[in-house]
Amino acid sequence: MNKIKSFFEVAEVEDKDGTLVVLDIDDTILYYDGVTRQWWRDTSNEVFQSCYTFYSAASELNKRWETEIANKSPLHTDEEGLRNLLATYRCIFLTARAEMEVQTQKEFKHLGIPFKSVYFCGDENKGTVLSEILLQQEREVEHVIFIDDKMHNCDNVEEAMKRKGIRCNIYLFEHNVADIV
Repeated sequence: MNKIKSFFEVAEVEDKDGTLVVLDIDDTILYYDGVTRQWWRDTSNEVFQSCYTFYSAASELNKRWETEIANKSPLHTDEEGLRNLLATYRCIFLTARAEMEVQTQKEFKHLGIPFKSVYFCGDENKGTVLSEILLQQEREVEHVIFIDDKMHNCDNVEEAMKRKGIRCNIYLFEHNVADIV
């Protein structure tokens, strides 16, 4: 696994046709001003202290996030690097968001990103979900480039691709924006 701060740091591969780039959305290709690690820590602590079940806490945390971003515009983490990846490779987006298609379409439109090949996995393991997605691809995937800001997602995908015998390059995205999740 490699840590990167820009999509330009992704190693170029020769077999572009057999390669699929899988990008996370939140805090990988976009972020919101003010939604920092500290905001998530504080809000999570408050919510988990006041809720009785994990499900109700997760639901409440999601509502607070939606409220926090409601009047904000999304920002690119690395606009030029993302545009380069989209122009060079076959790309899909795999997000841990629950089904938030309308919100995600608005964000992509605002940022000028084509809204296609976006998959929502919610709380499911990204490695498991990606394995299922690969079965649906029109062209065979021989190599995956996976980029996410969460270590556990990177680990899950790496493990799943090993089980499937698919070459995989994993990148943990640590963008330059200060104190972002």
